[in-house]
Amino acid sequence: MSLNVLGSLAMADGGGFETPTTADFYQPLLDGTHPDYRLVATFKSPPGAAVLAYGSLFRNGVEDDFTNLDKINPEIRVFARRGVEVSP
Repeated sequence: MSLNVLGSLAMADGGGFETPTTADFYQPLLDGTHPDYRLVATFKSPPGAAVLAYGSLFRNGVEDDFTNLDKINPEIRVFARRGVEVSP
């Protein structure tokens, strides 16, 4: 069931339920406080020899309204369920 459907059902039932945002879901994962998952690996390859690879627009990590260059080479984070042994 999508979050929009859940929100609609909650409002039809008298309210009191706020639809979670994307940040509500990801923030506990990113700051390590999620009760069920933990960060096990982070990957980010060095940029290639592209002309734009060393510009601040490419490296600053801020989403830009005028280009999608900041989407090139994202950091990849892998999470695993707590209590599960992960082999390299």
